[in-house]
Amino acid sequence: MGGGFGGRDHTPFVLYLALAAMFFPGHPVRLAHDRYQQFQGGIKRHAFTMKSQIGIDRASGKIRAFAADHVLDGGGLANYSASVATVSATGAIGIYDIPKVDVTTVALHSRGVTAGSMRGYGNLQTMTARINSGQGALGKFLNDEAMGRSLSTATGNVEQITGRLTRGEGTAGKLLTDQQLYDRLNSMANRVDQLVAGLDAGRGTAGQLLQDRQLYENMNGAVLEMKSLLAEIKKDPKKYLRVNVSIF
Repeated sequence: MGGGFGGRDHTPFVLYLALAAMFFPGHPVRLAHDRYQQFQGGIKRHAFTMKSQIGIDRASGKIRAFAADHVLDGGGLANYSASVATVSATGAIGIYDIPKVDVTTVALHSRGVTAGSMRGYGNLQTMTARINSGQGALGKFLNDEAMGRSLSTATGNVEQITGRLTRGEGTAGKLLTDQQLYDRLNSMANRVDQLVAGLDAGRGTAGQLLQDRQLYENMNGAVLEMKSLLAEIKKDPKKYLRVNVSIF
């Protein structure tokens, strides 16, 4: 007999198998549930009634205290109620390190259907409680009105920007909608590519300056000589300049 798709519960499936075998003595009997049938016929999760209180330090924003009361409906049989109660109490605070914690969990007998572990041993129920109380990023997303208003404003701004782009407003909008502008920019980009290619190939004066080492050295030498001449003229102007003044 196979498992219960991770349910780990005391399933009545074996009783169905034994009942079927009674009608076919001396023959092998096989019953198989697909996933949907297993969830329909298997033992269900415990129904939880949960009350939680959280104490937060306003200065640091950290959780300092947590208290919770969990009441589980175990149904007609104890089954895994004790284990589910223990695990749900342990997982009530999630991954948070809280200095003061007081969690009380009770599993009660009732006339309801027998409940089992059913994937998670109560963690799913307590996780839902943490989200509803605003813990974690998802909890803040669902419960923080200020964050909701900020997201709404941001969404409105994005819609305005995309609307302007669609209508062709602004430079970015024209780039998206104006084919003539796009063609002009594309042509300009091609000319720049050709210019860069010419420089790399050493064509023209600028290309020679970039590629011809001898031309660069000659021009550099001429500049150095010019600087030296200017320095000499400043040092001894009379040596290079003669001024004749005639008075009539």
